[in-house]
Amino acid sequence: IGLSDIHMLQGAIESDNFAKSDFLFMSLVHLLQKFSSESDRKEFLLDSNTTNGDAYTLVYIFMVLAKNCSNYSDHALMHRCNYISSLIGDMRKYDLADIEVFISDAISVLSGSKKRLCHEKEVHLGVAVLDWFVGLGIQKCSPPSSNIPNDSVDPNEVREGEELWYVIDGNKEESERVKASIVKVHTDDFPNLYFTIQVEGLSKQTIASRLKKHPLHPTKEIVTTTRSNERLIKMVEESVVSKIVTPCFFDETDFL
Repeated sequence: IGLSDIHMLQGAIESDNFAKSDFLFMSLVHLLQKFSSESDRKEFLLDSNTTNGDAYTLVYIFMVLAKNCSNYSDHALMHRCNYISSLIGDMRKYDLADIEVFISDAISVLSGSKKRLCHEKEVHLGVAVLDWFVGLGIQKCSPPSSNIPNDSVDPNEVREGEELWYVIDGNKEESERVKASIVKVHTDDFPNLYFTIQVEGLSKQTIASRLKKHPLHPTKEIVTTTRSNERLIKMVEESVVSKIVTPCFFDETDFL
């Protein structure tokens, strides 16, 4: 599926729609679920895309995963990055040396993006992923619970033709979700509304509690790392200033 093809990943980032990023995410999830253990998944995704201390490919993969987010600065909305992280083991528990490689290469990707006069989306997603990687190794403040997005659907606001996400297993709060189109809103049992939806080419009826606004269950609580690493903090500060901030002051290019 082109996991090692930087040009393919850049194309998915620069695309005006989400088709390529959606395909990559679904394909990646399908592949990872073929492995029986988190260690095997980690080896497949991380070790095979991190060679000789180079994690450029991995950075671009996570940039594509972040493309569906409406607010790049809110970790609670980094659904796909968080989900992939859960499949390969909690990345917050990885060795700080590995996290340092991720952060360093994310900064280098942003620095290289400036030189290539790249697409604006690549810059925005690069910053989002850099911020996400930094959060793996450096303690960050959790946002108040009011910032966690409301995932519930108000049955009175559902409209025919609207696209939402259908929860496959209603007994599991974090069950897999698939995209659903609202075909008809049924009012014959008012006020108990129900809906006919189109899911993967099939029609079925459901209720509002099985319909959600987001493709993945929103993060209920953002657990921050308790590790403190002054050397990592210093590296991030110095690298961002020397490779990104300072060059912008000596270059008339409108980069950020």
